[in-house]
Amino acid sequence: MQILNQNYTSDKHTKQPQLKEKILSQISETALEFRGVSKSFGALDVLRNLNLTLPVGKVYSIIGESGCGKTTALRLMNGLERPTSGEVYLNGEGFDYSMAVSIRRSMGYCLQGYTLFPHMNIFENMSVIARKSGWDKVKIKKRALEVMELMGLSASEYLDKKPSQLSGGQQQRIGIARAIFMNPQILLMDEPFGALDPITRNEIQEAFIELQKKLSLTVVLVTHDLAEAFKMSHEILLLEKGHLAQRGRPNKLLMQPATSYVTHFLKTHSPGHLLEEIPMYTVMFSDVCTVRKEGGGFVIGNLDDEGVAKYLPSRRELLSYINKKSDLRFFIDNNRRLTEYVGPILKDTDSLLDGLKTLLSTKEEVLPVVNKEACLVGAFGKEALDALS
Repeated sequence: MQILNQNYTSDKHTKQPQLKEKILSQISETALEFRGVSKSFGALDVLRNLNLTLPVGKVYSIIGESGCGKTTALRLMNGLERPTSGEVYLNGEGFDYSMAVSIRRSMGYCLQGYTLFPHMNIFENMSVIARKSGWDKVKIKKRALEVMELMGLSASEYLDKKPSQLSGGQQQRIGIARAIFMNPQILLMDEPFGALDPITRNEIQEAFIELQKKLSLTVVLVTHDLAEAFKMSHEILLLEKGHLAQRGRPNKLLMQPATSYVTHFLKTHSPGHLLEEIPMYTVMFSDVCTVRKEGGGFVIGNLDDEGVAKYLPSRRELLSYINKKSDLRFFIDNNRRLTEYVGPILKDTDSLLDGLKTLLSTKEEVLPVVNKEACLVGAFGKEALDALS
C-alpha cells in the first residue's frame, strides 16, 4: 500500500496552516461531490458529465470495466487531476487547487499493494507526512501509539522494525495505519487489498470494516473484485464508459438493475460466473454403483471399474444387497442409459452452477450425470457443496 509522493511536498507553495485548519474543521453532510465533471486526456474522454454526491461516514465502492474512469475519478477527488469541465466539491465547498497539497494531507490515499519505504522503520514510515507537516515529536509518538492500537498491532514489537521484517498482511496494516495517521475525514483507496492472498485479504477486510465503523470514515474504494465491493460497501457506484450506470446498495443493483449493462456486468463479474465456467465433467464423481437387469436377475457393477460385477438372481436378493450397502446406485440398461429413475438429470457439459442450482432445488442427495448419448457417466452430490465451502 502506497501513499502518493505528492503528499510529501513542502507547504511553501501553499497557503498557510490557518487555512488548512479551516478545511479540516469544516462540517458538512456531504464529504465529496461531483457536479457535471468531465475529464479528457487529449482526444480521449475518460469521464463524461459525472454527477455524484457522497454523504459522510459511508463506504462507497467504484466498480466497472477497465478504462471506465474509476481511478481517474479517485484522482479528481484529491486534486491529483483537475476536471476538464465541471466542479469538484469537498465538504460542501469548491475544491481550492491552490491548496491541493494541504487538502491531500487532510485525506488518506492508499494505492494497490503495501509498498513502504524500505530504508525507514515502521514508525518513520507511518509518521512521514506528520513530520513533513511540522508535528512535534511528542504529538507524533502519541499518534503512532494510537494508530498501532487501532490496527491491532503491538507498538513495542513493530515500530522499530523495517518493512522487510513484516509479513504481507502486517505491511498492509501499516499501509492503512500510514493513511489514517493524519486523522483524515476521507480515505481514498485504489485496489488496496489486491496484492494479498485470499485468507489474509479476508482478515484485513474484516479488520478494516471494524476500523471504518470506529472512526466513521468516508471511504471511496476502487476495486475490480465484485465480492469485495459487496462486502465492504454501503453503496456501489458502477461506471460505464465514464458515466454513472447505476448507484445503490448491493441488493438494489442485484434485484433492480437499471440497464442491460448493469445486468451483464454483475453476471460476468460475480462469483457465480466463475462457477459457470467449470464444466460438470470436471467435478462429478464416477465411483457409482449401477444395477443392470440380465436374464431373470441383476448385475451389480461400478462405473469406475466395469470388470468388477456381482450377479444376483432375484429382486429379493437385490433388495437385501441394497439394504446392506450404502453405495449410490442407478438402474441402467445395456447401453448405460438410465431406467427406473424419474428425478432431475444433469449433463456432463452443464456448468457447476447449473449442478448446484439443480441440486438445491430437489430432495435428491445425488444426481446422475449423462453424456450427449444419454449414457450414465457419473454423479454429482451434496459433497460438492462441502468441497466448495
